[in-house]
Amino acid sequence: MGRMMGVTAALVAVLVAGGSLFAGSARADTDADSVRLLRARGLVADGRCEGALVLIAPLISGMPAAQQLQGQCYLQQNDAPRALEALEAARQREGDLDGIDLDVAMARFHLGDFEGARAALDTAAPSSGERAEYHLYHGLLLLQESDASGAADSLDRARRIAPEAVEPTASYYAGLAWAGADELDRARAAFDRVIATAPGTVWATEAERARDRVSQDGGPSSWAFARLGVEWDDNVVLRGQGVRLPEEIGGEDDGRFVWLLHGG
Repeated sequence: MGRMMGVTAALVAVLVAGGSLFAGSARADTDADSVRLLRARGLVADGRCEGALVLIAPLISGMPAAQQLQGQCYLQQNDAPRALEALEAARQREGDLDGIDLDVAMARFHLGDFEGARAALDTAAPSSGERAEYHLYHGLLLLQESDASGAADSLDRARRIAPEAVEPTASYYAGLAWAGADELDRARAAFDRVIATAPGTVWATEAERARDRVSQDGGPSSWAFARLGVEWDDNVVLRGQGVRLPEEIGGEDDGRFVWLLHGG
């Protein structure tokens, strides 16, 4: 009897040890996946999405956060339809992913689905309302909705929170919005910021034209306000989470905002 109990105890010990080894292996796999995801995020931050997509490919089925990053990469690569598909799938799997509603709002905005972007942005407000990117897209949507003063305020707020993340886009569109609100001194100041912070770029060239138009025509009665559209070609204008902005908005091969200036 004692011998049988000894054998049983030995078997239990083996099983426990095996279970511990399995748990340790699972933890190691989880840690490795987390490191892989972290590395991929670093690549995305550097604008190197091709490498990031390769890294996260094995993780997507088991990690909604990896699928979110995939969507952010597609947005960075100017593929808004695939971005939205990935982001919506990630949100459905895990609705409290950090910044997921804001990501969805960005993707819908770039698809021209402004109503859907507005709904996603409203959902994002409690968790992302202090982010510069939130106020940037909020301002762009208000500009689309012809709320000039509200758009200018939101775009200026984005710039104050994190200028390195949203300039010169925020100041350029704030200038258009201030002009539309007949706040011409503020409009000129916004365009001057673009010229100072992005010299030699198409942003600066367009800001100079807009500033000169404001000065010559005296404001919105003759040119000013626009309905903002979005045009896509080969490159991204506003990337995914973090909104890493390019230096230029023009050129036939660039994804770009297209503004339609309506005369009065």
